[in-house]
Amino acid sequence: MMRKHLFYRGRSLDRDLRSLYEDRGRLPDMSKLEHEYHRRTTRILLSIIGILVLLTGASWAGFLIFGSQSQSNVEAELAFEAPRVAMSGAPLEVDLRYRNQDKNPLGTVTVSLRPPQGLTIQETEPASDEKGRFQWNLGTLGVRTGGSIKLKLVPYGIPGDRLALQAVMAYKPANFNAEFQTVANQEIEIKDSSLQASINGPSELSPGQEATFALNYENRSDAILQNIRVTPQFPATFSLASGTEPREGFWKIDSLGAGERGTLDIRGAFLSTASGTNELKVRFEVSEENETLPLLEAVAPVNIKGGNLLIELIANNNPDLRFVRLGEMLNFKLKLTNIANEPKPDIFAELVVRSSLLDWRGALGEVAAISSEANTIRLPKEGKVSIEAGKAAEQDFSIRVAPSALPTAQPTIEAEAKVMMGEAVLQSNKVKIFVVSDLTVAAEGRYFGADGVAVGSGPLPPRVGEETRYELRFTLTNSVHDLSNIVVTATLPPGVEWLNQTRADAGRIIFAADTREVRWSVPRMPVTTRTQSAAFKVNVRPGEDKRGSLLPLLSVTRAEALDSIVQITFSTDALGVYSSIESDPLGKGKGIVQ
Repeated sequence: MMRKHLFYRGRSLDRDLRSLYEDRGRLPDMSKLEHEYHRRTTRILLSIIGILVLLTGASWAGFLIFGSQSQSNVEAELAFEAPRVAMSGAPLEVDLRYRNQDKNPLGTVTVSLRPPQGLTIQETEPASDEKGRFQWNLGTLGVRTGGSIKLKLVPYGIPGDRLALQAVMAYKPANFNAEFQTVANQEIEIKDSSLQASINGPSELSPGQEATFALNYENRSDAILQNIRVTPQFPATFSLASGTEPREGFWKIDSLGAGERGTLDIRGAFLSTASGTNELKVRFEVSEENETLPLLEAVAPVNIKGGNLLIELIANNNPDLRFVRLGEMLNFKLKLTNIANEPKPDIFAELVVRSSLLDWRGALGEVAAISSEANTIRLPKEGKVSIEAGKAAEQDFSIRVAPSALPTAQPTIEAEAKVMMGEAVLQSNKVKIFVVSDLTVAAEGRYFGADGVAVGSGPLPPRVGEETRYELRFTLTNSVHDLSNIVVTATLPPGVEWLNQTRADAGRIIFAADTREVRWSVPRMPVTTRTQSAAFKVNVRPGEDKRGSLLPLLSVTRAEALDSIVQITFSTDALGVYSSIESDPLGKGKGIVQ
């Protein structure tokens, strides 16, 4: 017989428990009771996370406040000792001083110089740690110690320009593990130039009246100026006399010693379109390595009076014509417009065309007298013309560009006209046209190769519902100038399938399925390589609607290239290719769908 435990009190114990847990006569639902110990654990974890967030925030705040504010606790000085004004092209001595004013040493000290464009650094003492970079690693800087970096600079600029020089000192205080920076700025204004220049000549001219202007210059500094460029910045209405134009777009002065002087004569005339005040301006610059640095600008105002006959010379009805091809015809038109209130009598003109690439034997000008020895055309052929007030007169002249040229031939054609009106001589605008290389492109379709072996397959002539494969070819030919960036493009018509079978002498062929464009790219084609070719294969399956007709295999082909001599991009085209494949001796005439 089992015995009850001594601590069990039966029903009296049940009544006691009910009195503890019963709420208004009902026992609680034990399945929905909350576990108190879980709530306490959550509160503890959240408290710990909150404390960590506060500590992290405090750490970052301390870093931001004490790590980035260079002037909070550390006194490090960096300053330039330099004049605020300077002379363009004249050497300038500058001290860059640094000092530790703090009570603690500064470690890993570096000073970097950031010169602006237009300021060159000739010498530094001490020398920078790395050539080409103006940075000095000073190591540790003791308490209340400092030093200086001596700089020999040459500022360049037009008077009125301002150059902003900057230096940065980076360091770490001994009692703080963070990097600080101190910045020094110095502005230098260009007040004058080491070079003095002036343009001296007539202050008033008539259109077409030729005049000479003396450009006088002098080096007023104690240093030698070298590699000086003198660039004309003349208005479009001023034309330099033939043979006086700078070859590279500027005149060059190799060296100009201290106190040395020089003169450059500028000869030319204002065009008939000039009126009012026109400025002749030249710019002096020093060429150093890969940059040009300004020294000075000289300006001379010239008043143009009495211009009432406008002269316009254009080629091929295009005032912006830049280039022509060998063998093309050049059509010059000289237009004279009288804007005065009275007639202009006794007018004739001389058109001068200079080039070794002109075929004077085929020159056309029924109203012109041609002198091929002097490259001159007189308009009109005989006598003179009169132009009524408010009216215009036109004279035409045509000449063909030579069909071929040697690679050494000068690739330019220059033309200008002088108009004689009584005792006055008026100058037209100048026309300069480049002659580009003789690049040609050919596009052809082949079924048989040159050896008679088939390079295509399938029925020939093509048949409805059956596949025929052709080989399409591009051929580039060039002999006058080196070419670069050559791109040949054509489009496959609908129904022509790209087979991704290609070959090329140079470059590569790609096909864009979305545009159906075939593109052959060749990086370079020197004149020593007269021809380049490429080929690819296509497939056609003509439908019933094509029976009895030729199939288009390729659209018009375009070749575009950069002429490396004249630096002009130009293009040439070839006709589309059809299933008649006329260039295939064995396959031609077999293109009509059966």
